[in-house]
Amino acid sequence: MSGNANNLVHQYNKLGDVQIVASEVESRKVLDKVLSELSQLDDNRYGLWLLHRHHLLSDGQFLLEQPAIYNGQPALVASAIDELPNDAVPSRWALDPAGKWQPMEYSIDPAVRKATANPGLAEIMEVVAGALLKNDLSSLLGFCVLTRSDVLADELNGRLEITEGSNSIVTLISNAELKEESALPTTWCLSGNQVDSCRMRDWCYKSSSGHVRIPNHQSG
Repeated sequence: MSGNANNLVHQYNKLGDVQIVASEVESRKVLDKVLSELSQLDDNRYGLWLLHRHHLLSDGQFLLEQPAIYNGQPALVASAIDELPNDAVPSRWALDPAGKWQPMEYSIDPAVRKATANPGLAEIMEVVAGALLKNDLSSLLGFCVLTRSDVLADELNGRLEITEGSNSIVTLISNAELKEESALPTTWCLSGNQVDSCRMRDWCYKSSSGHVRIPNHQSG
């Protein structure tokens, strides 16, 4: 497993700052075209994610998303770990220089496990890879599983990603509260039925302050 982990570390640590990558995507002016092409997939369990990092991984580490409590509210927290639990599955991928998908982040969420077990997933990822490569976006955008369980499954509100120390924290934020001038969209849903404001599922701030409590997790 260490070889795979070190490959992940190398590729993940090369990812850029969210603001720089978002600016580069915007300057290409092809994202709307790509989303229109991919709307044929019409599956809101999956999406594109902005290839960015919040911290650096050390050799042999993996990035694992786990359920947590943040400021008294349900949240998802991604942090570096040395060994993946048995029930972890990839949740975010990036294309390597050879055009092959490589996992960048893992999750223990049951909804993510179900989505990655979809028999049609390989075909969906192949279509997405083709669209990104054709439009020269493979170094800026990747593929992700968007669906989550429980409270974080709410599709009527946005999900806000913030950085606190070595943790990346995702919490719900109402669309009314979301100040778009201060947050950057970082994921886009592959649904053909959603208007632009709903297609953007996750947003990112640069920093925050709060208290994170990650419950103990037993590997399955």
